[in-house]
Amino acid sequence: MNKGKVFARLVYGKSLPRTLIRAVVLGGICYVLCAFCFRPTVLRGKSMEPTFRDGQIGLINKLKYRTMNPRRGDVVVISTRGNKSFYLKRVLAVSGERIEFRNGDLYVEGELIEEAYIDNKGMWSMHETIVPPGEFFVAGDNRSIEIYNHRVGFIPKRRVAGGLIL
Repeated sequence: MNKGKVFARLVYGKSLPRTLIRAVVLGGICYVLCAFCFRPTVLRGKSMEPTFRDGQIGLINKLKYRTMNPRRGDVVVISTRGNKSFYLKRVLAVSGERIEFRNGDLYVEGELIEEAYIDNKGMWSMHETIVPPGEFFVAGDNRSIEIYNHRVGFIPKRRVAGGLIL
């Protein structure tokens, strides 16, 4: 076998048409997976430290919350208008629950919640409030950043774009 045939066989196998069909099918599968199921992303910002670091690479699972609601403690991906960017936050309370912060401690339904994922709980304070129906209360894990510098609060289920896979 000459070098040209060896190279051709390595590049497209025994049959160029069969290889092209396989490439088109594989490309279609990748497109569907990326458009409707998963989306690669680079995490930016420090609001979820120490759980996730700035610059870390992850994969958004767009299907995770299609058939179920996020639960307290879940990390969710939140879409912005136009789905051009996303926020990564932790669900701290679900619909109907009472939530408050006292000197950095999180209370849900009047009970202190232990948050093992927090390194520095900071001094967040927020009066008790009830999470509206169909919404979730979310916040980042980096509580050393003052509460007014965080994107914190209620989000409707329709803005939950999925979960994060690392």
